[in-house]
Amino acid sequence: MDRPGLAAADWLSLEAAPMRTAVGADPWALGLALVALAGAARAEPGIRAEYRCGEGPDAERVTVFFFNQTPSAAVLLTGRQATRLAITHTASGARYGDAEQSFWVKGDRALWERGQAPALRCEQVAS
Repeated sequence: MDRPGLAAADWLSLEAAPMRTAVGADPWALGLALVALAGAARAEPGIRAEYRCGEGPDAERVTVFFFNQTPSAAVLLTGRQATRLAITHTASGARYGDAEQSFWVKGDRALWERGQAPALRCEQVAS
């Protein structure tokens, strides 16, 4: 399933992916984290999108890779952490989540819920 306004990303696999990986600030480390999250079972196209979550100086930039082949999932890259979220059922949009957080996408907006922290409203931004 294509998402308007999103560019195709690297080919990665999500089979046997760990849920969360910490990475350094080095771009190579970030790339290796994606490969670690992806595993080596099979390649599939990922769609990359950039979001700005929250407001003001505390706003956080989040890179999300959407994988739409079964099982659908999203990998969120924030700072030094990569998190894989499986798709969950929703009546509208696409919602990805685990026991600790969810990322609910509808059009070019998203709602990011993380534990007890206040939910952050996100808007898609240019890469």
